[in-house]
Amino acid sequence: TIVELSEGKPLYVEEIVRKLIDDGVLRATESARWEVARPVEDVDLPRSVQGLIAVRLDGLPEDEKEALQDAAVVGRVFWVGAVSELTGRTVHEVRDALGRLRVKELVLPHEPSSFSDEHEFSFRHNLIRDGAYDSLPKALRADKHAGVARWAEQRAGDRADEIAELIATHLLEALGYLDELGEVGERR
Repeated sequence: TIVELSEGKPLYVEEIVRKLIDDGVLRATESARWEVARPVEDVDLPRSVQGLIAVRLDGLPEDEKEALQDAAVVGRVFWVGAVSELTGRTVHEVRDALGRLRVKELVLPHEPSSFSDEHEFSFRHNLIRDGAYDSLPKALRADKHAGVARWAEQRAGDRADEIAELIATHLLEALGYLDELGEVGERR
């Protein structure tokens, strides 16, 4: 079933296997092997890797999904502090959620961090980042991008020139969404 659906695409194979693990179809044994807990044919798997990623993201607990969506706004590489700023959750809560997302192989730690005293992560694949970003309503994206710019500005310190491009990119994204939404008031 996996070979037939994946058509030889390695990322699709990986995501199918991860989905089967998430759903309890595959489970680890005490001897560090995998066993089929129920028939693979009973699982409805999307026919595209993007669809499979979307299904996996939709099945996440709310705190993990929110952290992943907000991380996607930051970019392929993101920081715990920035995600905390956007979600309104504590750094500890965000770090816990990202730890669970790491176990699910959606994000990876990224060393060394671009910001001192910040844990940095990256998405395992751009398609995961795109799926998380696309699942965020457009109406929220402007505020989220502006939030990333504020966070980066606060963290810049004496590195403001280095961070200027990051800040400008997010402010332009926020402005683009406000234009798309027809905002003309103070918020714009």
